[in-house]
Amino acid sequence: MSRATAVFTQRPVGQGGFLTGTLEALDEEVNIVYDCGSRNQKELRREIATFQHGPGRRIDILVLSHLDSDHVNGVEALLAKNGAGAVILPYLTPVERVQLAVGEIRSDGYGPDAAERIVSPISWLRNRGARRVYLVARGDHDGSPRLLEPKPPERIHAAQWWELSGVHSTDVAADGAIGSGGVLKLRVLGADLWDVALYAPRIDAKAQLDLERRVCSALERSVNFDAVLREAVWSETLRKRLVSAYDRAIGRAPNDMSLCMCTGPSHPDCWRAVGRQPSRRLNWLSTGDLPLRSAVQIAEFAAGLDPVRLRGVDVFVIPHHGSKHNCDVDELSKLLTPRDWLACAGRSAHHPSPAIRRQITRWHQGSFKKVGLLPRTAFRRAFRTNGLANPGDQNR
Repeated sequence: MSRATAVFTQRPVGQGGFLTGTLEALDEEVNIVYDCGSRNQKELRREIATFQHGPGRRIDILVLSHLDSDHVNGVEALLAKNGAGAVILPYLTPVERVQLAVGEIRSDGYGPDAAERIVSPISWLRNRGARRVYLVARGDHDGSPRLLEPKPPERIHAAQWWELSGVHSTDVAADGAIGSGGVLKLRVLGADLWDVALYAPRIDAKAQLDLERRVCSALERSVNFDAVLREAVWSETLRKRLVSAYDRAIGRAPNDMSLCMCTGPSHPDCWRAVGRQPSRRLNWLSTGDLPLRSAVQIAEFAAGLDPVRLRGVDVFVIPHHGSKHNCDVDELSKLLTPRDWLACAGRSAHHPSPAIRRQITRWHQGSFKKVGLLPRTAFRRAFRTNGLANPGDQNR
């Protein structure tokens, strides 16, 4: 039977995120990227250049956790050479995009790129080389923005291997929507080989509508909220009013929207991690900035990704660069027991949190690693198998 290999690397870009993965089988390869951005631009440019000049230059699937600049400000450079076969990102409600706008406006890097990304994220991606864009719907309410006509769902064709389950048509300007909990499957010779499971938190439609009304009221505007957002990002005067109105109506609420990716072999018994003791725990879980502190958040997270899949996690990337405000290690450890906990951070004294580090190393006997600014801090995990899974086998 044919040999298959996979290599995933959390690249050292400081306060941001840039995960690359390459799967090879039958002399073909598929490249997956999760996030590409950082507050540390020098290190980000270095890692993008390294990736582009390496063996895997074509990007088949790019998953974006959310649209904050420290997770996406390298996308344009990343896609400059060969684009991306498919980009997957969560649907963001108008209020969440206002929240994004306020954060970007407060930063020094606000400009036309940020404005386009906030108002028209799908167009922003297509204009930078994304051939297909898929939105991840969130719970009972997919929060469709009032944009354009329905488009039929399409499959992702990366080396003609990937099959996208759970795709349905949507009335947004995207190529399709994926339900939270949807799974991308890499199949070879009719056999499931590799999974990419996706999770995004549910939208509380009633709460979102209430926040829209409060912001419009603070702005003393009664027009369509989308129109307010579109006008505000381009008008300096209205931008200032928008920030002030947001602070009065909502306050400095943390961004709690991120798309998680849990990736690993469809059949763990057929694989092993190179240089590690044999184990069925082979999954890699990236969480963006998702808050995982409250019992409700963690329960919804577990239900969305499937407890069986979570028990197979061996590498866990701690949310929000290792912030203690986004992660309850004790509660999470009831669901998963990774051998390696990663924090992607720069020089901040708070990221990663010393308290988080102590919890992991002292009480949960895990290995804590900071993926920082220097090339030697990169974290790499390689996998291999001596044969493909039987096509008749059932997935986990």
